[in-house]
Order: sequence, then structure tokens, then C-alpha cells
Amino acid sequence: MRVLLGTVLITLVPVMLMNLLVDPFAIYGVGIFPRTEVSGYDEKLTLLDEFEPKPECLIIGSSRTLAFDPDVVENLIGKRTFNFSGPGARAEIIYATLNIALDNSNSPIDTLIIGVDPESFHPTLPIQPEVVYIDDFARYFKYHDVGVMTLGERVRRLLSFEMTQESVGSIRKLIKERYGIRKMVVSGNGLATWVQRERDIADGTFDLQNRLDQRVRKYPERSLFLSSFTELSQVRIQYWEDLLEICRENNIRVYAFLPSTHPQLYDLYQSIGADEIIGEVSDYLESSIGEMGGVFRDYTSIDSFGGNPDDFYDEIHMRPQNCELLLRDLLGESEQDN
Repeated sequence: MRVLLGTVLITLVPVMLMNLLVDPFAIYGVGIFPRTEVSGYDEKLTLLDEFEPKPECLIIGSSRTLAFDPDVVENLIGKRTFNFSGPGARAEIIYATLNIALDNSNSPIDTLIIGVDPESFHPTLPIQPEVVYIDDFARYFKYHDVGVMTLGERVRRLLSFEMTQESVGSIRKLIKERYGIRKMVVSGNGLATWVQRERDIADGTFDLQNRLDQRVRKYPERSLFLSSFTELSQVRIQYWEDLLEICRENNIRVYAFLPSTHPQLYDLYQSIGADEIIGEVSDYLESSIGEMGGVFRDYTSIDSFGGNPDDFYDEIHMRPQNCELLLRDLLGESEQDN
């Protein structure tokens, strides 16, 4: 038993120490390493605070809308725009983001562009962890229990796979940046540029098909968590309804859409029946947004807006060329009005 206990301690103590020192979610106040890219919410808060004049239009969504260019939107509808997308943005984060822009930054938002992942209404997926520890966001998670962490919870978090994965990511990111390798750069208007991938594409070393072959088959369970996605979360539906009510009260025009997938993933969805739950999300969004006079488009298939299957970074993240095509289709109604 002592040997077993010693083996466990030898294994776990270094992991706990790494997670404490790296502190990727800024829970423990140590953080000698830079926070990982999933923590870009902090950066977006700072950028929005510095963005002058304040935006009239806000782009909100997950990592799938990070590359949606605010300048393209401004050219189409004539409104100053900021991209406040962030990884894992589900209904509660979308709701919180709008409130932050209206309340904290006093932004005169009258137009909202929302990329709504199907996972936004998943019944069991937790809130993106690092956002829980940012007060500006956490105060708006009114239907979730996100109180102060107990000592036991803090210790358990040090042993979590999620934190360990992010700690390793922080260390790898630091090493890469020392060699001049940066995965992503965020501009003052919130636009994210996937600099390393674009560089690889330019020099011919980027292998999209290889990435698709490695990732597509895993996506339904790794990210969509399809086996537990049996219904839409009523809690997240309530956040969405509250978001739409804020938009009604403030006369905010809503453009919402289901983001696109690469055709290889789209075909897999069809073959395993994932399109059924995605269809439920699509029907709900069409109904809820239609009732308030907003615009909704289901862009799950790139054929719906004339996208190019070669202009993807992986199974769900599109390059700027496809992002612009989608925006032009989504905002075409407003473009014609101007």
C-alpha cells in the first residue's frame, strides 16, 4: 500500500505543481506563464474597453467566428463593428457578452451578428471554465451556480485533465513564441488572424486533408458530445430568450446563423444522424429569431452560401475568404437597403 501511495504521489504532485505555477485559468493568482489562447476573453475585454468610438455592431460567437472581419461588416452595413468571439461561447456567454458591451462599455449597440454553434444549447456541457473566473462574465451567469470555489474544489481543479491540458498548452505556446511562432494575433477590433496557418498555407506546407482525416471522425463525440445531446438545454434556452428580450428592449437588430462545417464533417453528420439534433437547434433559432423580426440562416452546409471547401483550416474553422462570403450572404438584405 505504501508503495502504491508513493507511486501515486510521485505521479500527481508534479502535475499539481505544474498546474499551480502555470495557473492557465488565473484561479490561484500565480500565473508565471502566459495564459492560453482559450483565455482570449480577458484580451477582448481590454480591447473593447480601448476601442473608440464604441461599436454599434457586435460579432459574437465561438472560435468559429474569430476570423469574421469587422471591416467587412462595416463596409456592408456602415456600422462600426467589434468582434467579441471567444472559444466555447455557448448561450450564457453570448448573453453575458452583450450585457458587458451595453453595461460595462456603454457601447451603442444596435446590430448583433451571432454565430450560434449547436453546442450552444447542449444540456450537459459546462461553461467554458476560464470565463467562470472573470467577474465581468460570471456576474451574468444567473442560472448557473458559479460561486466562490471552496478549497476542496481548488485542489480538485489542480488534478483535472482540463487544467493539465491547458497548462501544457501554455508551456508549448511560450516555447513557440520564443522561436517566433505565433498561432494567432488579435487586432484592435477583435479580429483574430491565424498567422501560423496562413504562413503554412502560403509556403505550401499546410495539409488540410491530413487534418481532416485526423479530426473529422472524432468531432461528433469529442466536441459535439453527440451521445449526450438528446435535447436542447432549457437553461440555455432561457439565456437565449433573455438575450432576445434585451434586443427587443434596445431595438437591436439580430442576425444569427449556424456556422459552417467542412463538407467532410457535414457528410459524417448526415451518415450518423447528427443532423437531427442540429436540425432541432436550427428550427428553434429560426422560430425564436423570426418572432422578433430578426434574420436567421442555417449555414451548416457551405453550399448554402457558396463557400469553398478548400478555404478551411480544419473541420469547423473557416479561412477569411469563406467568412466574408458568409457575411455577404447574411447581411445581403441590409446591403441592398443601403
